[in-house]
Amino acid sequence: MFSDILTALPAGPSGRLVHVQTEALEGPRCFLIPGQEKASAGEAEARIRSALRLSGISAPPEGARVLLAPLPLLPCPVPDLAVAAGLLVSMGVLPQEAFRGCLLAGSLLPDGTIRPAEGIPALVREAKDRGLRACLLPLSCLPRDGKACRPVCLGFESLKDLMAYAVSVSARDPEGGFL
Repeated sequence: MFSDILTALPAGPSGRLVHVQTEALEGPRCFLIPGQEKASAGEAEARIRSALRLSGISAPPEGARVLLAPLPLLPCPVPDLAVAAGLLVSMGVLPQEAFRGCLLAGSLLPDGTIRPAEGIPALVREAKDRGLRACLLPLSCLPRDGKACRPVCLGFESLKDLMAYAVSVSARDPEGGFL
């Protein structure tokens, strides 16, 4: 199964929205990300495998094919949180519907903690301009003034929290909408 998660890569002051398309592969161990330097992809693979294992996924896939669309013109950090979420969707652990119309932003640590990525406020504005229904962000990036944000902004401390959210949204609304 192929997944599609919307995220952002650093590009100037606001970042650039990209689709992370992921497929879990069986067979020999490989982690393919065209357009990424081998060392960067290897580091991301180690972070993602560790975070998946520590989040309760006992058998991370042996391999993965990851496509970034549009392909970044310059080397950039691998969007590891979006890749991990995409792998969970392509493995059938999480429903794709939970991520439809959402921007997933943040960086993944090997212990499964989600930390801020660059330019979150600008990305939220971009998501609003594009009519997205939600931004899934590191908890520390949510507005602290108590104002409601549009699109809806939801915060997560860890990959485990994000997984629980995705399962609960799917259970409440199979079309992936908010109730």
